[in-house]
Amino acid sequence: MNYSIAQLTYVCVLMMVAGVIHMVLIKLPVLNSLLAPVDAGISLRDWKRLFGDNKTWKGFISMPLGGLLGFGLNSVLGDYSDTIHSLTIVGRESVGIAKNAWIFGAFLGLGYIIAELPNSFIKRRIDIAPGANKDGWVGKTFLVVDQVDSSIGCAIAMAIVLPMTSLDVVVLAVIGGIVHYVVNVLLYFVRLKKQMG
Repeated sequence: MNYSIAQLTYVCVLMMVAGVIHMVLIKLPVLNSLLAPVDAGISLRDWKRLFGDNKTWKGFISMPLGGLLGFGLNSVLGDYSDTIHSLTIVGRESVGIAKNAWIFGAFLGLGYIIAELPNSFIKRRIDIAPGANKDGWVGKTFLVVDQVDSSIGCAIAMAIVLPMTSLDVVVLAVIGGIVHYVVNVLLYFVRLKKQMG
């Protein structure tokens, strides 16, 4: 592993901060001109929507914005805290996108949101409505997939710009899935999400 468990966990925590910013932006009456669905209402030959109404341009933009704010503000705090500085992967001995925490956060936010699209595509094909789930093993499978898809997207985005081992990618995806589930439960209890999973 190139990074410690603590550093990878901290990346996941920052992505969940970005996710909370994303959820708040979705709920606020800002950028509402971007509420149009990403799939533009297109249906395939099966007469089912590509992604559905829940995947909007507002969401597509607000998650990278959340990442930009989460990682950017963390880099500012890292200048004043040795603990934060030691946990932060971005900026130290990095090049390109990974050198700038603000851009890096936006890039991870983009990876996060793009990775959710295949899951939405499959759900529409098997008649799971946006924001809903099914009973039985199908529902349980998607409960897990819903937690790890975005974490896998972040891990892949990170691997593009940082020297990550395969183990780093797997550990980041697993930790991210766990943190994602815990945050989703908290968002459910504060009524920012309609379901726990």
